[in-house]
Amino acid sequence: MVEVDDVMKLLLEAKPLEALSLADKVKDKKEMAIQLTEFAGALEWLKEKSFYAGLILLKAIELYPDYALAHYNLGVVCTDPDVLKRHKEYVEVSEREYKKAVKLDPEFAAAHYNLALLYYFTQRFDESRKEYDTAVKLAPSELKFRDLGLLLQNAV
Repeated sequence: MVEVDDVMKLLLEAKPLEALSLADKVKDKKEMAIQLTEFAGALEWLKEKSFYAGLILLKAIELYPDYALAHYNLGVVCTDPDVLKRHKEYVEVSEREYKKAVKLDPEFAAAHYNLALLYYFTQRFDESRKEYDTAVKLAPSELKFRDLGLLLQNAV
């Protein structure tokens, strides 16, 4: 039996395809999905690793489809400006993933906020306002949310 640590070791050795092929053989699928999601989140911060972060998150979702953070992080990867320059269709993927995250965890303020941002930048202002209002209600002290509120005041 393959252990979660075995897969993570391969990822740390920069062998993502080998690691992902072994991830299916891990007994604790939920824990594997959580570890993959955390690893992919760290990779996303390295910007040039978005492709691998996306692959890892897809595997995490396959292993544990009800993990809101994995869906959210995949939405983040798909809305990275560098990724969107090459793949405009990822806006739809990102929207689907943020919606799934919100469905799985209705109190996930960051998912509501990112969905609001996505709607704002695709000029769907009514939908943006709705998600923004939800995000602010869930996390009223989150200052970064306020910038979008200012932009929405001037949106038609």
